[in-house]
Amino acid sequence: MLQQRLLLQKIVLSLVNLGALTTRTQADVAIQRAGARALLLGKTIWVYGGFSNNLQNPLNTAATLDVSVPWSVGSPAWKERADDPTVAPFSQFGTMFPTTDQTGFYLSDQYGGTNKTYGMAKFDATNYKWTILPVSNFSVLPPR
Repeated sequence: MLQQRLLLQKIVLSLVNLGALTTRTQADVAIQRAGARALLLGKTIWVYGGFSNNLQNPLNTAATLDVSVPWSVGSPAWKERADDPTVAPFSQFGTMFPTTDQTGFYLSDQYGGTNKTYGMAKFDATNYKWTILPVSNFSVLPPR
């Protein structure tokens, strides 16, 4: 119980410090982001989208942290990911939730310009592939 509590405290502290991501062990620098969303998928924290500058240009990349491997709170081993970049949606704010089988996640309210502001996409974390799901660009209320 104590180990789980300590791990949870480390995860929370790491998410609080997400705006100041540190270097990972391979010496790459993870992108600082704001307006992103996060979830725990298996034993990996995924942080997707957001923006990285004052111009608020949206991102279509993720940062991951494997919490099953020991890491330092002072310098967690975040990995910057750019999976399937020609399909990956640019996204900021919005919603992110896991698939029922915990093998991927869905994004909604992705950013993609004037005609693609609202959308839905699914990421397969086993094969690292994106699928853009069809949506309408307006709501239709059912008849009364």
